[in-house]
Amino acid sequence: MMRRLSDELGPRLGCALLQLPPSFHARSHEEKMLRKFLRAWPDDMPLAVEFRHDSWETPGSARLLEDHVQLDLFGSSGAG
Repeated sequence: MMRRLSDELGPRLGCALLQLPPSFHARSHEEKMLRKFLRAWPDDMPLAVEFRHDSWETPGSARLLEDHVQLDLFGSSGAG
């Protein structure tokens, strides 16, 4: 679906935003899910990720994203 949308939008597509809920903490299970998602994401489709839980504000999270993500955002949800 994302590939078709990207093809239709062409250069008008700036980047897609993956906004994670405040309940998505930096725990082993969630990290594995995110890693699997990022590996499946097409390399030629820009992606921004917004973490909304403070537990993601670590160097390890930055390393997880560095090969896949154009921009990482840390939102303030009050959770954490």
